[in-house]
Amino acid sequence: MDVSRIVKALEDKRSLLDTAIAEVIALNGHSQHGAAVAGLTIGEPPPPPITTRKVSAAARRKMSLAQKARWVARRKAAKIAR
Repeated sequence: MDVSRIVKALEDKRSLLDTAIAEVIALNGHSQHGAAVAGLTIGEPPPPPITTRKVSAAARRKMSLAQKARWVARRKAAKIAR
């Protein structure tokens, strides 16, 4: 089979598939715009945005001091238990 015939046959099948997809989307009542770009299926809600918690330098210092105090208390308790 000639390469140009194969390409023509594939293009014909693709146009049929595109038409079928458009009809299914029309029946479903949802728009396809942006769904393929976002990697979502049609009708699926978008995932929630990922946010990171930010801790100030002062808060990090307080946490550090509190943890060091816990370590000191633990060492004292271990020393007394001996």
